[in-house]
Amino acid sequence: MDMSSDKAQQVQINFRHALSQLQFQLRRKAGENINVHVSEIALVGTNTVGSFRFPRETTAQGVTTGVGTWREQANVADYTVYTGQTFDLTDTPTAYNSTGFMFAIPQDLVEVPENQYNTGTFVRIKCNITDSGNAGHLVWPTTGTPGYDSATQTAYIYFPLYSREYNLWEPGKAYRYVLNVGVPGKAGVI
Repeated sequence: MDMSSDKAQQVQINFRHALSQLQFQLRRKAGENINVHVSEIALVGTNTVGSFRFPRETTAQGVTTGVGTWREQANVADYTVYTGQTFDLTDTPTAYNSTGFMFAIPQDLVEVPENQYNTGTFVRIKCNITDSGNAGHLVWPTTGTPGYDSATQTAYIYFPLYSREYNLWEPGKAYRYVLNVGVPGKAGVI
């Protein structure tokens, strides 16, 4: 090594991220004359613990197989995306996140059985919906809505994340979900 040289050589490192980046954007459903007041957003049913095995092959640029693998995933839990002061949705998709960037262990998403929001991978939004007229009457939830909180006049709306086309999060990829929030149908599902 020639320490007298003025030319420093760059060290080339090809970084491969082992996690998946997540972003959730919310907006008011188009065409409905409503105001949506959100107080909490949570990601439900994701693995929060796992073992990562580094790749045994090269991670050189242009080689796509050297990404490593996750195994022994466990500790399915809820992750709070946002909690704090209630905010109103607009027609423009906006990210609401109390913690900055969100990263998750790459994993298979679990399908939610029809209207059974005690299992599966989904986003849960605590909110209420009023009409956008001068009166601002409460449109949703009603006292008969499952999970209705009479103190805040709120309940949960659910957005399943699993679909046949998108059923997993892969390492090194970013996923952006744009959720259109309107008056839900059965069991708070949009």
